[in-house]
Amino acid sequence: MRKSLSAGAALVVVACLAGCKKDAPVPVITVDPESVVSFPLGGGQGQIKYSVTNAAEGTVVEAVTDADWISEVKSEADVVTFVVAANNVEESRSADIVLTCGNSEPATVTVSQASALTFNFSVKTLWANKVVFEVSPSDPNYTYVADTMNKERADGMTDAEIVASYVEKFTAEDWYGNPGTIDEKKWVEDSWGGYYEGDVWKGTVEITDNSISDYVKDYYFIAFGLDLEGNMTSPKVTRVPFTAAARSVIAVDAFTDIVPVDGGSYTLNYSIENPKEGEEIKYSLGWGAEFIQNLTVDTEKQTISFDVPKNEDKKGWSDYRQGSINLTYADAYQAAITVKQQYAE
Repeated sequence: MRKSLSAGAALVVVACLAGCKKDAPVPVITVDPESVVSFPLGGGQGQIKYSVTNAAEGTVVEAVTDADWISEVKSEADVVTFVVAANNVEESRSADIVLTCGNSEPATVTVSQASALTFNFSVKTLWANKVVFEVSPSDPNYTYVADTMNKERADGMTDAEIVASYVEKFTAEDWYGNPGTIDEKKWVEDSWGGYYEGDVWKGTVEITDNSISDYVKDYYFIAFGLDLEGNMTSPKVTRVPFTAAARSVIAVDAFTDIVPVDGGSYTLNYSIENPKEGEEIKYSLGWGAEFIQNLTVDTEKQTISFDVPKNEDKKGWSDYRQGSINLTYADAYQAAITVKQQYAE
């Protein structure tokens, strides 16, 4: 990527002694237009445009730097060119390129570069069987992989092995023997709402992973830069440990009553172990429960109330008519209340 100095800042003017004559005019180096050049983490080629006034014939502007990540510094007519290497450390950096003209005072231009690609994770939802997390890369212009990974498995792999496993998966042949390609993820609309198609993310994204398990418990959030050619563009695989949440449990009073023919009204208590913030219990009638009426849940009192009307049906093949009230909550296993009612004779 070619970088040039942007316009708008004050000119840097440095006077230098260029001639050998006692009364020779003092040359002036003008760096146009500012003395700082910024580069992304990937580096690139830069240039410092300058002009010299009052220069004696044969005067040459020299440019030097002591930074090992700035190379190929060349001074040509009206421009200094240089190359900035990719930054592989997780800190931004800066260095000076110094322009001199004979025995002049130096003109210093500061070159700065962003840190290597890093990632921040923010957990939005954490259940026993699901995690929703946001990933923010330090540079939104780079594609990357972000995922969750079994901690025990990840601890047995080097960064290179993890990267290779994803590249192999992305580029695997299809059913027809055609090699896969690494593609940026895109949102695809469908009748169910939509889904992401592709392999690598770009920019800040929110990811939902329904594959975690409280049986495994220990995981990493992982992320690393990966371009569309399969090259790793970050210095390491970022690994941030997390533990799956304890699963919620719905505890509800046992309902062992046999509802008489004439019916009745009932209220049961329930509780939630390991509650999840912002979640509420949900309820529905199961198969055969159409006779249950006025089903309500009081989340403050944590009670479930319902009515069973008089049974007008005659006894058939079963001694009772029965149905269930199904209860669900976040990651809890479903709970059910079975309601049985006698038939009329």
